[in-house]
Amino acid sequence: MKPALIPGDIVMVDTKHYDRTKLMKNDIVVFYHDKYEMNFVKRIKNTSENRFTVVGDNIRETISIDQIGVINNQALKGKVTAVLINTRHFCSHPRVLREVK
Repeated sequence: MKPALIPGDIVMVDTKHYDRTKLMKNDIVVFYHDKYEMNFVKRIKNTSENRFTVVGDNIRETISIDQIGVINNQALKGKVTAVLINTRHFCSHPRVLREVK
């Protein structure tokens, strides 16, 4: 799978209008992880009642599911809806305002 996001992407995150109960497989979300004390951007792999598991698009360079574990819906910050711009590759790889799927 080709990664939907690459390092340097600045993304738009819907923090108000998404429904935590209607998360779907392959949605890209932002969540806070207590163990790492930081936000992550990952793709939803599975969902169940009030919980979900995630996976990174770039398997070789991401923290594994085993390391992250199951995420509680309360840790969810929002759903990624678009890539605004890529700051690292703007000149050679312009990615401006494209929807994330």
